[in-house]
Amino acid sequence: MSGQTIRWAMAFAATTALSGSLLLSASKAPAPVEIERVATRDSASVSDVELELILNKIREGDLLSQKGDGVGAKHAWEGARRLGEGLWPIHEGLGDSYARAKLYGDALREYQLAASIVPEKVAPMRSTIAAKRAGVLAASSRPLEAIQAYLDLNQPERFVGRIAALATDSEPAAELVERHAEIYDARLFKLAAGLQSKLGHKAEAAESLGKFAIRVAPWDENAVRAAVATLREARRFDTAVEVCRAWVRAVPQSAAGYQLMGEVLWDAGREREAMIAYSSMVDVKPGDAATYRLLGEIYQLRNRPNEAMAQFERGLKVSPQDQGLRLRIAEVCQARLPKLKADGKHEEVRATRQKLAELGVLEAGLFDIKVLMTWDVKSDVDMDVLEPDGTLINHAGRNSKFGGMYYTDNTQGLGPETYTLAKAPSGKWRIGAHLHSGAKSTVKFVVILFEDTPKEVRFEETVVLEKNGNDPTFVRDIVIP
Repeated sequence: MSGQTIRWAMAFAATTALSGSLLLSASKAPAPVEIERVATRDSASVSDVELELILNKIREGDLLSQKGDGVGAKHAWEGARRLGEGLWPIHEGLGDSYARAKLYGDALREYQLAASIVPEKVAPMRSTIAAKRAGVLAASSRPLEAIQAYLDLNQPERFVGRIAALATDSEPAAELVERHAEIYDARLFKLAAGLQSKLGHKAEAAESLGKFAIRVAPWDENAVRAAVATLREARRFDTAVEVCRAWVRAVPQSAAGYQLMGEVLWDAGREREAMIAYSSMVDVKPGDAATYRLLGEIYQLRNRPNEAMAQFERGLKVSPQDQGLRLRIAEVCQARLPKLKADGKHEEVRATRQKLAELGVLEAGLFDIKVLMTWDVKSDVDMDVLEPDGTLINHAGRNSKFGGMYYTDNTQGLGPETYTLAKAPSGKWRIGAHLHSGAKSTVKFVVILFEDTPKEVRFEETVVLEKNGNDPTFVRDIVIP
């Protein structure tokens, strides 16, 4: 550290040694201060003896002020000023001393003068001095001027707390922050939203939060969703849509952004635009089964079953094993059935039930072969179906090459257990059961072939099982020509 730097560091220490910080108590507001013109002096021209004399004068002023001798303090400070005029650190130090003594007008004058003569090589000190000046304005009950001074520093991350404290319940202050955010620093829109909210201006607060999301953090999902939520509540739908558009521009692969945009447009009564926004989800994530499913669920919610079915089927084509998609398709099919039946559309009813059969929906599905088995006591009876290729389908082996499906291994109740086959090729099926464990049981089979067609056949079979074991007892052969 150079000798000159050490000397000026001592000067700063001298002006702050008697007090830790500016006092923020109120007093009579001083009149506006005009910047005085002085000849700037180079700090390197000040000798050690002259520096010590100036510092002693500042210390003397602080001590006299603490003792209540305002006249003496003023005389000492004026002496320091005469000796140090044109040296920016001396004017800053005098500003600190005047502020501690609550001589706010004098403090503001010295800070303004100091800031005006700070050389370029230490330009950051202007911000430090400006922050002190803002603090004095706040302490002297000039909140709007103080807020403007803090805003002019363009460091909201440092001073947002002070601005918020000064702006509480003040409409002019909220307007000041909003205007500065609009012109200079969009980060302040978040503060403006908070101030407007405290004033009870929900719509204005929502608009400010929307501007923050659009201009500062369009990529931040949390910020976007918070802004959109408040805008929807305030029914500011146009701005909410703009927030969503900013999100999808910033994050083009975000299907969630288009979903949110669709919800906002739907709320606004712009249903056609909403459906376009929703459909964009699969454009940004083509071939994604989860997105097809999500879009289908949205169509379901919006009472558009045909569009929902189309999306679910696209998803199932991409991911054939997705049971969630199968369930959604089944839901749409089942929801269609009552109206189709009421309208007398028998062929469509049949086609829908066949589709449900392919999806394994027992109650509504239409199967070429359906077998239901129940029994009369609480024992463990198991159904057995021997398929044409010799595969035995039961609770222990459910893998059918023909598409046969075995449902529910009921081990303690009275059934049912069920076997279905949506499309039956030619061949012979043998239907039976075995008593895995438990008491003697009378077992009943209901067999339905080609339900709801001219070829429909129904019959029942009964068998008594007494001996526990795994060997099936067959009671009926079904031959499909």
